[in-house]
Amino acid sequence: MPKQKKIRVGFIGAGGIACHHMGILAKMDDVKLVAASDVSAEALKKVEKDYKVKVYENYTDMIAEGGLDAVSVCTPNYLYKQ
Repeated sequence: MPKQKKIRVGFIGAGGIACHHMGILAKMDDVKLVAASDVSAEALKKVEKDYKVKVYENYTDMIAEGGLDAVSVCTPNYLYKQ
C-alpha cells in the first residue's frame, strides 16, 4: 500500500480552542501541523514552542505562502464576518 500523504493544516487563531484542536490533530498520523496566525504574540510564541509550527501575525500571509491543505478557523465567533 502506498504511503499516505499527510494533510498540512494551518490555523487562524492560536488561542484556547486552537490549542485544543492542535493537541488532537497532532496525534493523528495523517496530519501535519504547519502554521498558525494570531494577533497575539504571546499565543503565537506558545504554539510555536509547543507544536513547532511556523507563525504569522497576519493570516493572509500564512495563506499566501501556500502549502496548506486545510485551514482551521479558531477565532471567537464575534469576529466572523456576517
